[in-house]
Amino acid sequence: MVHTFIEYSDEFWKSKGLILVTSDVSARAVDYPDVTLVVQVGLPADREQYIHRLGRTGRRGKEGQGILLLAPWEEFFLATAKDLPIGKAPVPSVDPDTKKKVERALSNVEMTNKEVAYQA
Repeated sequence: MVHTFIEYSDEFWKSKGLILVTSDVSARAVDYPDVTLVVQVGLPADREQYIHRLGRTGRRGKEGQGILLLAPWEEFFLATAKDLPIGKAPVPSVDPDTKKKVERALSNVEMTNKEVAYQA
């Protein structure tokens, strides 16, 4: 079944405690109430896009947080946003068995699919 952005947006807007995984479409002129956390995966195009994405949280005087997940080769972005309150957190440890399972699963995914998923 194919759902439209409007259907998901409406459901998310009315619900409590949901997690919405989306592209930058939801960062454009969409106001969801009570968003307390925005997780950005991958490098924003620029600092303005980073700020715009983060602007989905902490609205109407409420508190909010943002997490930006960057690959090591994307960390240069932090230098472009020195004036923003961004702190680098330590990478959590992963138990060796879980790491092996993830690596094994990723080895079965074609490179083109990995590239497309990353660029999404």
